[in-house]
Formats: sequence, C-alpha cells, structure tokens
Amino acid sequence: MGFRIQHASAAVPLVLLLLAITFIALTATSMITSETTSSEEDLQQYVDDAINELTSYIKIQQIYGSFTNEAPYHLSKIVIQATPLFQKEINLSTWIIQIQTISDLKIYTINRNVSSIGSSSVFSHDQWNNLTSNNYGVISILDTDESLEKYQSFSEPSDIAFFTLLVNDLSIGKGDEVTIVISPGIGIKKTITFKVPLPMKQVVKLW
Repeated sequence: MGFRIQHASAAVPLVLLLLAITFIALTATSMITSETTSSEEDLQQYVDDAINELTSYIKIQQIYGSFTNEAPYHLSKIVIQATPLFQKEINLSTWIIQIQTISDLKIYTINRNVSSIGSSSVFSHDQWNNLTSNNYGVISILDTDESLEKYQSFSEPSDIAFFTLLVNDLSIGKGDEVTIVISPGIGIKKTITFKVPLPMKQVVKLW
C-alpha cells in the first residue's frame, strides 16, 4: 500500500507559521490605517475564528439537519461537511464529536464505516442504517485516492466528506441552542454554536 498514515501533529509548525503571519498582518494594518474599520470585539472575533480554524486541521464548510416527519418536530439527523486545511494525512480514528444542548451532552466516536456518496442523497444514504446513537459515520463526497474509505483519513486538500450523526434521542427542536465540539486526537478543539431554525422544510441549514 502506497498510502502512509502520518500523525496530525506534523501540521503544527505550519499552523504556527500561519498564525504568526495572521498576527503580523493584523498589526501592520492597525499601524498604517488611521480610521477604525471595526470594533475591538470584531477584531478579537476575527482572530479567534482564524485560530480556531487553523489549529483544528479541518475546515467545517456547512452543517445541515433533517427534521422528523411528524410533530413534535425535532432534528433526527445532523451532517457536518468538512475538508482538510493542509496537505497532510489526517487520521480520523481518534476524533471525537460532542453535541451539547441545554440539558444534554452526547459524545460520538467514529464507527469506521466510511462510504462513498455514490448516487444516493446524503440523508437517504444506506449508511444511516448502520449507525448507532453513539457513533458517527463518514460519507465521502470527493476522495480521489480512496484514503477515506480505506484508512478513515483525509489525505488531500481536495477531499470532502460529511460526518453523519443520529440525534433523534436528543429532542433538538426549533430555537434550541446547540454546540458541536470536534476534537482531534492531538490539537485544539473546534467549537461551533448555532440555534435551530423553524422546520419550514425537512432539511435545513444549521450553520
């Protein structure tokens, strides 16, 4: 096998370099600009977002949810669309996803069942039948070297996948605040918080 798993921590020097460049750019901009274009809070949020993204090795592109068909309407499935930030192998076997609501905290580990999207739609894919309430699956959208399916690893910046989670037992409904924490084996956690929208249609964009 030509594919070789490398530890995600190999990306740390590159992360530090990118963070240094970000801070230098922000400092230079503040020195040469006489007008205040954003508040101190906005600037801090920008820096926090940059750090959060760069130190977690993957970029979360979008999050979607699927509501139940009958009242009381609540989310039954959540999918998280992700892609790697670096030209490094990122082994998902140690990654943990946590979902926190006002009354519950649930932890998911990978079930090592990675499937290609094929001709299926995301929320009707056969993989959902093999998931448990404590495991997340991975559906690969773009995986040219099949590293996701064979090794549960991102290997190219072009790789795209959905993390799939069953959340029916959490009873997450309209207006509820949800926090998703994605934790690599080594590295800084990525945290995303959103409020659940009205169930105007079965599939909704959450973030």
